[in-house]
Amino acid sequence: MVRIRTPFITYYTTDMGGYYENLAKDLYRQCDRYQIKLFAVKVESSNNWRRNCKMKPSIIMNALDTLGKPFVYLDADTIIHSTPTVFDTFVDIDFAVHHIEEWEEPANRRKGLGIRATPLYFAPTDATKAFVSEWLSECQKVMNDANIPGDHNSLAAMYKKHAPRLRIYNLGLEYSWIRGKNKSKIAPIMELVIARLPEKFVERRK
Repeated sequence: MVRIRTPFITYYTTDMGGYYENLAKDLYRQCDRYQIKLFAVKVESSNNWRRNCKMKPSIIMNALDTLGKPFVYLDADTIIHSTPTVFDTFVDIDFAVHHIEEWEEPANRRKGLGIRATPLYFAPTDATKAFVSEWLSECQKVMNDANIPGDHNSLAAMYKKHAPRLRIYNLGLEYSWIRGKNKSKIAPIMELVIARLPEKFVERRK
């Protein structure tokens, strides 16, 4: 089996009955299976699901400052079905993301969410850091407003602003498959389950 040179990162909170912590442990096992180095960052929960989501750019910014090499961010509720080799092939790429086609998710396209929020590939370049820094700033501005959605809206807005200055690779749908949404016959390499919280914790998302 090919060892993946590009490290992966994710983060999780330990509240909600250990729900996300267990997802992170499972992701560790998957990465071990496919010989991927995973850094899983434990963060203190804000006791609100949307605020927790807005922590994502801070985790990514820290990795840009400390790892000193390109990496892949993926949400903890991801399933890896086969070796994700594409990330090791990138040369002179700042950012890689899946662009949502109209036939995939027309509702999100109408909302202006033209890209997926996981997985995301980052190289530690000045252009990438400027992009993530502004994304982080936008999330911090609304961090305490639990009624404003998580990281995806601000990511899409900052991507639109910074895209002209980024060297971008468009990941195929097989790298950003969403269970229950995508109807294509493509075999997924990475699949986002979209975690369903235990019923007793659902109210904490409001």
